[in-house]
Amino acid sequence: MYSLYPSLLFEHHNNHGPAGPWPCPACKTLSFKSASELQAHLSAHTKAEKSVPCNTCGKLFTSQERVRIHIRVAHGEKSCACEICGSGFSYRCKLLDHMRTHTGDKPFRCEVCGRSFSQKNHLRRHQMSHTGERPYPCEVCGRGFYRKDKLSMFLAPGR
Repeated sequence: MYSLYPSLLFEHHNNHGPAGPWPCPACKTLSFKSASELQAHLSAHTKAEKSVPCNTCGKLFTSQERVRIHIRVAHGEKSCACEICGSGFSYRCKLLDHMRTHTGDKPFRCEVCGRSFSQKNHLRRHQMSHTGERPYPCEVCGRGFYRKDKLSMFLAPGR
């Protein structure tokens, strides 16, 4: 899989820094810095049918463990609030990431072109412009998109 999508390998390696509080129940040896990174990683283990629903919003997941992670992230108590704009976050690290929008700090730099980003995921998305990777293809015409929301806009009625 990684030979077909080199940026997935890049992202995979970037997710494994110092051990985090979110262990992978399948690997037993890897842990992640955030629930969202663990959730993204878990898809590498299975392409199982999503049949376990979130009782709050109805979104489907492959396991009860994934539902538990989703509930904490999507529906959990927003115990960390931004003192500048009032935005709430379930995790302090997400608040710290958000604070860069107010400070203008951009610590994530593209090694190819030098452009800097405030969020690590924005850098990863940008790197696709250099690799040409388009992981979200249109099933009708085959046109590829580097972001899922761009594919959704393309498929929207009236286009």
